[in-house]
Amino acid sequence: MDRTKRNVFPIIGENPAVSERMSEKILAEDKKNKKEYLRQRNLEELDSFDYTRWDASSPFVVSIMNALISTMGLTATKDEMQKIMGYAFGDVVLDKRTGNTGFTINYEDGSGNLFRTVAPVQSTYLENAANEASPLTVRSIDNSGGIEILFGNKARLNAQVKKVPQWYQKEYADSKGELFTGSRLVQWENNVLMIGVPNTQGYQVCAYLGKAENSCTFCGLEQGRYKPLTPEMLVDIVTEDLLQNAQNTQDKNVKTSITMTGGNDWKGNRGFEKYIPFVQALRKAFGYELPIQLEVSPPKEKAMLDWIVDQQLSFMSNLEVWNPADRKRIVPAKSQEIQRDEYFEVFSYLNQRGIDTYSVLITSLQPLQDLYEGTKALAAIGTSAIILPFRPNGGVFADYTPSTATDLLRATIGAKMIMESYDAGLDRKPKEYCSGCGGCGTDANLRDNSTALQQDRNYQFFVKNFGLDMLVK
Repeated sequence: MDRTKRNVFPIIGENPAVSERMSEKILAEDKKNKKEYLRQRNLEELDSFDYTRWDASSPFVVSIMNALISTMGLTATKDEMQKIMGYAFGDVVLDKRTGNTGFTINYEDGSGNLFRTVAPVQSTYLENAANEASPLTVRSIDNSGGIEILFGNKARLNAQVKKVPQWYQKEYADSKGELFTGSRLVQWENNVLMIGVPNTQGYQVCAYLGKAENSCTFCGLEQGRYKPLTPEMLVDIVTEDLLQNAQNTQDKNVKTSITMTGGNDWKGNRGFEKYIPFVQALRKAFGYELPIQLEVSPPKEKAMLDWIVDQQLSFMSNLEVWNPADRKRIVPAKSQEIQRDEYFEVFSYLNQRGIDTYSVLITSLQPLQDLYEGTKALAAIGTSAIILPFRPNGGVFADYTPSTATDLLRATIGAKMIMESYDAGLDRKPKEYCSGCGGCGTDANLRDNSTALQQDRNYQFFVKNFGLDMLVK
């Protein structure tokens, strides 16, 4: 293959790795050596990029690196990973969520544009060193969180691991006197506090879990996990986080924000009512300056929507999949309980009342054209789509293939262009909350470096090569 007249990317169709690649079930013969099968698939994806032209001064090349990290995760020797994880987390144990479990890293391109991501890792990292399927290796380069990430043997990126806050180690007692560290109660992601709100008995539950015919096929959450978080505990943790940020002399722009989630329920306005005492406690302690977002199902009662407006909350409710037939297959109970039109009724009402609204769409679980259509429909009423890669983490789809970096970039850039054409892009929304973090995907990174990317020839080539420039014409 002649590479002399090519840019960073192969011409579409030259390599199957750059074609749209839907998630597919790993065949029985490949499951016998699943890690090696996925590793070969990842290497094929890496080979679809021309490393000889990589230049860290290109913001889009760094965006590619970000997408590769987000979809493949990182691997290392046991000693190296324990050193990195030890710096980031100390002695605390990682929690398990459907989004990311990993360590936050920050890095810059040669022009000084800041990028960030949460590098996915698995709990087995702490036991046997690695997710061997990832060809991206990481090593520690100093004792203060500096790391080097190698993309094969031809590209590398220096980054800085973010240390978790001190309250991760602080202990809280439940009603029986049992102690839990802050890390077991609240997840910290790039100064966003991700809060899995338990039910009134202190358990994380979702009405859709437990039966294969009900469960969302991609969900790996553990049903019935004891997590005795109370509003009083949360107020204390937020107080600690605000204090630590106030003492941060390196970055005065660091700002604590809150995103609450916690599964669905058949009662209590689909579980919405359990969030009310937590929001009330935070508003009483910190007023309306603290950014709070709810990531929940649409409540049934309109009074709950008015309460969101009164409390000045941000609202995220996730369609995940656009096409009704695919929704029935991939999110069976959720699609039956909540019709697609109901999301739009809630989004429209809140948008008209001045509330920022968002909805996650997952790439590789649906054709890109469907994802683009969903993004367009959301943007037309002022709701921003958050594009996430599919990363199997349990559930019915545990043995399906994850998103590739190419498809994550195609989906995210295409969605970004569509939203901006409707003035509903993330550049017009707050940078706080889960929706503005950038840890789980590439949308916030692309948003924060939008001007530099428009001048980047690699970005221009990618947009034209995959026909993304035709999406808004």
